[in-house]
Amino acid sequence: MEERRKTQMKWLGAGVLIILIIAGSGIIFTQNKNSAGRSLNPSIESQVRIQEWIDAMNARDYPRLYALAPDFIRTGIDESGFVRAQAGNPLFAEGSRITGFQVLNQTVTGTNATIATMIILNSTGGGSGNVSQSIPIYIKFIEIYEHGAWKIWAT
Repeated sequence: MEERRKTQMKWLGAGVLIILIIAGSGIIFTQNKNSAGRSLNPSIESQVRIQEWIDAMNARDYPRLYALAPDFIRTGIDESGFVRAQAGNPLFAEGSRITGFQVLNQTVTGTNATIATMIILNSTGGGSGNVSQSIPIYIKFIEIYEHGAWKIWAT
């Protein structure tokens, strides 16, 4: 009788352990975090990254834009060259400001994401009257998880 009771307790303990493992795994997978607590799912963070990119664009914060860029961009140009190259960027024209965006489509493959987005560029027109106009611009963002953070670039 005692042996039967020990066997039942072992099975009960094993059952509890299995439930804890399943519950813990479920929590980890639903939160989709790496060991540093950062999200590994760009669909969760994509709008945050796009908003950071837009904020840097609107502030004309070229060093911040450069810092948000993935390695494949930064290895091709240094920060000072990147800053100089922005002089002719129409998104940086005087009076231009991105006032909103909408994610149209998102494709995630491992630690890479492609996000089709429509941004709204509010631009003051030249000439007399300085008429403001909202221009929809379709941009594809690339997000790459590298060095413990998501990096973003508009193509």
